[in-house]
Amino acid sequence: MNSVWTTRIDVSNRTVGGRTIALVVFTPPAGGMISWTRAALAALAAAVDAIDLAAVDAVAFTGTGTVFGAGADLVAFGSVSSLTEGEQIARDGYAAFNRLGRLELPTFAFLNGVALGGAFELALRADFRTVTARATNLGLPGCASASCPAGAGWACSPTWPAPRQPRRSRSPAPSPAVPSRPRTSPRAGSPTS
Repeated sequence: MNSVWTTRIDVSNRTVGGRTIALVVFTPPAGGMISWTRAALAALAAAVDAIDLAAVDAVAFTGTGTVFGAGADLVAFGSVSSLTEGEQIARDGYAAFNRLGRLELPTFAFLNGVALGGAFELALRADFRTVTARATNLGLPGCASASCPAGAGWACSPTWPAPRQPRRSRSPAPSPAVPSRPRTSPRAGSPTS
């Protein structure tokens, strides 16, 4: 099940305005997509565990280019040979994502583009999220096919407020109410209500 197509996880510290942020960046393999293989999940867990929490004020996650990330690498996970192996993969994925929610520092997900499936679940685990205007696809497409999101980010979704609607110009104030006259019916001039 080791896929040569694995997402790379890099961590660097950035200081802005006197505050230091551990920036976790997801980078896809050449010609590939940012997706979650067993190796990528292990790398995410190792990266989060390796952050020196005493040296940073927050932890932020982002993708590269116009993609924050996708979900599980279904081709890689297609080779699961037993129920036990499948359960272990789900446990490992949950544990990797759960590390984010257990960090004792503020966490941010900077959704720089498409965020689907597991990547969206990861974003839901963060305390704060920003979304670029070019992010046209966000969500859990597996829910539409009756599959259960394994990262359990869906459990965090009630805490995510709905996006604000763009402000629209208000129509002019309505004129004072004027009593309406009864309309007349096309038949015999009888009033209608």
